Amino acid sequence: IGDILIHDWVYNDAKTKTAYDFKPMFEHAKSLLSTPDLLLANQETILGGHEIGISSYPMFNSPQEVGN
Repeated sequence: IGDILIHDWVYNDAKTKTAYDFKPMFEHAKSLLSTPDLLLANQETILGGHEIGISSYPMFNSPQEVGN
């Protein structure tokens, strides 16, 4: 996949009224990612969620929904 680095403008775009939805961001690549022999992603942010505070550069912490 490449780098998964969630800047504030990315998670703000994914924000809904009650959560975050990142699925539309991957929709165009879904067919390429659905049946690989090997699929790797460089997750460059922790998924600590609101419990430790959503943040961007330089101390990234993303919503847990990124992992969905």
